[in-house]
Amino acid sequence: MNLFFVENITNTIKIEGDTFNHLKAHHVNINDHIFFTDGNGTLAEAVILDFYKQYIIANIIESKLMNKPLINSTLFAPLLKQSERFDWMVEKAVELGVNQIIPIITERTIKSSIKLPRLQNIIKAACLQSLKCYFPIIYNPIYFDDAIKSNVNSKRVIAYCGDEIIKTNLYDCINENEDVSIFIGPEGDFTFEEIKKATSAGIIPVSLGNQRLRSETAAIVSLTIFALKNKL
Repeated sequence: MNLFFVENITNTIKIEGDTFNHLKAHHVNINDHIFFTDGNGTLAEAVILDFYKQYIIANIIESKLMNKPLINSTLFAPLLKQSERFDWMVEKAVELGVNQIIPIITERTIKSSIKLPRLQNIIKAACLQSLKCYFPIIYNPIYFDDAIKSNVNSKRVIAYCGDEIIKTNLYDCINENEDVSIFIGPEGDFTFEEIKKATSAGIIPVSLGNQRLRSETAAIVSLTIFALKNKL
């Protein structure tokens, strides 16, 4: 099954723009059955009625609201100097089922802004590729001091490379069926002062093993552990 995006799913839909181009690339024809989502949980099956030069008309056969995930993961993501590395991290985080991405500005953050519309497009493409009907939310960057006050109802963990503090292995720390918020540091890691602030706020310092990982790799390893623990 291939999944395509339509913002407003009604009985009869006019498909144009990027989705029209995607359908053309898949060589669809009249009477073909296509699956659509609006990114808010709807999965719809449609049949193509007419094919024009710049748009397609399709009729919805069946539409249903898919179940929301029972557990959620939030990635407090490091802003990276190279935008393509941040893009890759976002794409793979979505494929692994992340629900929210909150970029954070830390003491060692070099780049402090993102191009939100472009990242939303990356998220949409990753969701369609991995057949997800609920698109995760990405927010504008927030400062670390504000981030550690957030998501207090989930288990909050912060990955850290330093040895000044006792850390729990992330795999042992995460339990099945609990919401998790994961803080990943930038190039150069969090400062020890930031770690002390985080632990004072009730955030658990964790280790990802003996190897030193790039920030984007650490994010993906963390979300992979969460997915494995919850059989996602």
